[in-house]
Amino acid sequence: MYRKPILSLFIFLSVFVFLGCGGSIKKMLEPGVSLELAQYRKKYLSDIHYYLSMHIPAEKDSAVSGKVIIDFHQSRAQRGVVVDFRGGQENIKQVLVNGNEDDYQYLNQHIILSSKFIFPGKNQVEIHFTSTDQALNRSEDFMYTLFVPDRASTAFPCFDQPDLKALFSLELDVPAEWTALSNGPLLNESMEGDRKIMVFDPDQPISTYLMAFAAGKFDTLSQTSNGRTITLFHRETDQQKLDRNTEAIFSQHFDALEWLEEYTGIDYPFKKLDMALLPGFQYSGMEHPGSIWYRDVRLLLDEQAPISSHLSKASLIAHETAHMWFGNLVTMQWFDDVWLKEVFAGFMADKIVQPQYPVVDHHLQFLLSHYPRAYAVDRSQGTHPIKQTLENMNLAGTLYGAIIYNKAPIVFQQLEWLMGEEAFRNAVKEYLEAFSFENSDWNDLALIFDKHTPIDITAWSQAWVYGKGRPEIKFEYLFDKGFITSVKLMAALQDSGQVFPAQKLSPVLASDSVKPFSESWFFEQSPQMFELPALGKSPYFLLLNGGGAGYGYMAPDRASRQYMLEELPQREDDYLKAAGFLNLHEDFLEGHFSCEGYLQALASGISTTQNPQLTSYLLANLHTVYWRFLDGLTRQRLAQSLETMLWEKMVIAPRENKSLYLDAFIGISISAEAQLKMQKLLNNELSVWGLRISEEQRFAMVAALMLNEHPRAERQVQRLLASTTNPDRLRRIQFVVPALSADPELRETFFESLANPANRRPEPWVIEAISYLHHPLRASSSIRYLQKSLQMLEEIQQTGDIFFPLNWLEASLSGYSSQAAADIVKEFLDDPEFSNKNLRLKTLQASDLLFRSAERNKQRKN
Repeated sequence: MYRKPILSLFIFLSVFVFLGCGGSIKKMLEPGVSLELAQYRKKYLSDIHYYLSMHIPAEKDSAVSGKVIIDFHQSRAQRGVVVDFRGGQENIKQVLVNGNEDDYQYLNQHIILSSKFIFPGKNQVEIHFTSTDQALNRSEDFMYTLFVPDRASTAFPCFDQPDLKALFSLELDVPAEWTALSNGPLLNESMEGDRKIMVFDPDQPISTYLMAFAAGKFDTLSQTSNGRTITLFHRETDQQKLDRNTEAIFSQHFDALEWLEEYTGIDYPFKKLDMALLPGFQYSGMEHPGSIWYRDVRLLLDEQAPISSHLSKASLIAHETAHMWFGNLVTMQWFDDVWLKEVFAGFMADKIVQPQYPVVDHHLQFLLSHYPRAYAVDRSQGTHPIKQTLENMNLAGTLYGAIIYNKAPIVFQQLEWLMGEEAFRNAVKEYLEAFSFENSDWNDLALIFDKHTPIDITAWSQAWVYGKGRPEIKFEYLFDKGFITSVKLMAALQDSGQVFPAQKLSPVLASDSVKPFSESWFFEQSPQMFELPALGKSPYFLLLNGGGAGYGYMAPDRASRQYMLEELPQREDDYLKAAGFLNLHEDFLEGHFSCEGYLQALASGISTTQNPQLTSYLLANLHTVYWRFLDGLTRQRLAQSLETMLWEKMVIAPRENKSLYLDAFIGISISAEAQLKMQKLLNNELSVWGLRISEEQRFAMVAALMLNEHPRAERQVQRLLASTTNPDRLRRIQFVVPALSADPELRETFFESLANPANRRPEPWVIEAISYLHHPLRASSSIRYLQKSLQMLEEIQQTGDIFFPLNWLEASLSGYSSQAAADIVKEFLDDPEFSNKNLRLKTLQASDLLFRSAERNKQRKN
């Protein structure tokens, strides 16, 4: 059993003096950075400047070492200072305070400096250390840092909290054939034998989580527009792929910068902007000031990538660029307000992309990008408010998720509708100007919003920002002399004490006597009456969210449900169709109609829809129902007809949409006929006019053959490995293939290897492999891994990056729909040793579809 270290009398007395007899010693010096420690340091420390030198060996198994000099101002005399370092005492080589060897103490990831050399005013600490590799992401010939939210202290000693912004001067000692980039401009470069010394100029003050550098064998491309030069660092070996994508990559960055400068009235706040495209990068992007990291495949698209991929790419670029203002220029005080930087980046990105793609329906894009992901969490038992509580930075990563990224933009859209675009924009500009290069919290922003609107922002915030879940909104018709005259809306909330989230609704109603009626309603209390135009006795349907504005489970009546199942797929209005299918999906998950009935509606909708954005959404739902809710026998019975429908759609689709249907076809293929088609496509024995099969699709087909244990699958694997020339993509295939093997012993060996954190990188490759390991076709043999997968969760959160715990859970649970699997999860949740509240919420989120499918299966058997 793990036992917490006991404070020695000396350390206790030293810290007691350090605290000035106030605060909680135990709380302040717990592992991580507690809120108490952060508040104390913010009170007394300022004017921080890091002079960081790092020696990076070419061999990734050799340790990275360094020296950091920290200049800071201390406002009180005779107070010790706590510096964060998660590398362990054995990796601290020397500590000097104002030039004097310090008799420091090390406890719970903290270097506790003695007070005898600390003076009021300017001080300097020099620490020599060896880094851990946890946040250095080292590969054979390149590496990159990723310090968000609290990982800078795994690499070098620092004050690892967001509200102690500092200047960073960086010196990198790297192999001679490597290059590097960081937040600030390259100031100087020199050679020393087989080593290269690169010195980077500090930029503006930034938080430790935003400090970054990457080094390795990279090629570079640069482009200049209006006097501003952006350099792209990459490892791509496919020149055609580069040629296809780089113009859009550069132009979309330049466009985003210009748009944001115009909208905010503030020039780009930093000295330069570069980017690195990184294979296996954990996130889609990370917004380091001056140096954005991207996962390479998110920006380097295949030749026939669908419009949804192009929109996603543009939105990602806009999102990370918006962070330069929202998150970097103005940073949250504490990570409980991490949602602020993300909501602004996402909300602005939606605006930035619109003029770049003028022919795209961006209202439809907003609906399909945000609502399904937000509902996926808000319908689950793991839902939570937008603004959460945070006691320690070591749990900051657990705050991220769809509520921040997807529900919050919906909430801000509601706020902008209520305030008006001009008032909203003026408030945002005032906020940025007031807190430039500083930190702020939600209360600061709410006070500014309050000045620009008559709306009660406090009440609005209580409902939308501090409330959790989504309302269930029902309706009933009111009659006069047998005719419908109005409708009464009623809302039920998940928590009895919750304030109803007043919101704009855009209902669509049609009857046999009138054309569809649509107007906006402001639903601010429950119940509430709304008048209707003269109607007959029985409207065909009423979709409370037919215009896509409202947020909640919009429960239909029987007539509307029947209409959505039978008539909605034939509608030509893509937006109404999308909003209707969004409601239909939620209604299905609430258990109101059968899997086969919903699949039939989806298949009909896919067959009649030409819009690729809506098609992508319908295909995703078809995939979910097919694998998560159908039993094996029903899936076998329906497979061939669905495969044929998708194949035929792919054949006749325009060139730019063919990949949508091919990906969906590969994703559900289990019949012998479908496997034969994939085999022929891989062997170039079958071609479809206008279809160009990408490397990624080739691997997906090989994976599908392996999952189906096709007798020639292994031969296809060897062909794929032999034909893959890019070393990073080759390493990815080699990593994932054991999880696909038909040999259960090889799969087990792979799974057991993941117990070692060093084998859980790169994280996207791990998630891909785990999803194959737990695939529904392997569920009967892989369920034995499920309990251990859950038991690894807390350690995964401690050693992995922000999204890894939830991604691990979703990949591990995605293949199961049985009561046996649901019982394993419930037993894990009931274990009193599992006390991490935020990870519990993640588990409940990830298991929502499992619980629902298991319940359906139980009802079906009864």
